Amino acid sequence: MLINYHVGDFFLLTLIYEKYDAAALIYAHFPPTILSSYYKKTAELVKRGGMLILEGFSKGNIPYREANPSIGGPDKLEMLFSTVEIESYFPDFALIQMEEKEVLLNEGKYHKGIGKVIRFVGIKI
Repeated sequence: MLINYHVGDFFLLTLIYEKYDAAALIYAHFPPTILSSYYKKTAELVKRGGMLILEGFSKGNIPYREANPSIGGPDKLEMLFSTVEIESYFPDFALIQMEEKEVLLNEGKYHKGIGKVIRFVGIKI
């Protein structure tokens, strides 16, 4: 298996659209000003039949973060996910998995404790 990756400003990278077998957005929380265009570009990079994987904090994470700031995640509601929003960001993907659940995070200093996340997997149609 070959993993090809690029590092740089996402909007300045020269990437080939509809080329990639998969894209992953792991805790990829962005301000509303760039969120829509960022997700649109990500979806355009995945070829038909390719997979998009997303995991991030849900809007339901706010009370968890207030109770335990060590779990991390944005403190601004507009930077968190809902299942309805995720479906609207990726309309060209058939739903394989969409779940909102509590998870035990133990990923270093800034992600420790129980938080609420959304996991999405879709196949581009």
